[in-house]
Amino acid sequence: EIDDMYSDAESQKAMAEKMKGEYEEKLSSANERSEEILKDAHRRALLREEEILRDAEAKAKRTLERAEEEIELEKKKAVNDVKDELSEMAIGIASAVIERDVSADEHRELIDEFIEKMGSGS
Repeated sequence: EIDDMYSDAESQKAMAEKMKGEYEEKLSSANERSEEILKDAHRRALLREEEILRDAEAKAKRTLERAEEEIELEKKKAVNDVKDELSEMAIGIASAVIERDVSADEHRELIDEFIEKMGSGS
């Protein structure tokens, strides 16, 4: 009977060691799998970060380009406005000269007024 008990104990010990080995193998496999999952998640996060940065840079570039285009349009508009104003003033002076016979002094005076108006912006 003692031999049977001893044999049973040996058998149970062997089974326990086998189960322990299987458990350690499963644990090791689970650890490897969790590391793979973490690495994959990290890789995907980095890719997403790069994508977000590319999108943000592209959006900022488009915004800057639109702002530069608007500035250029405003410059052209301002130049055209000044040209229109100068044309109107020149026509006004020419009309005044045509309407009356102007002496050289009066002509200089009209030109000075024209230049003064240009300088004051009105």
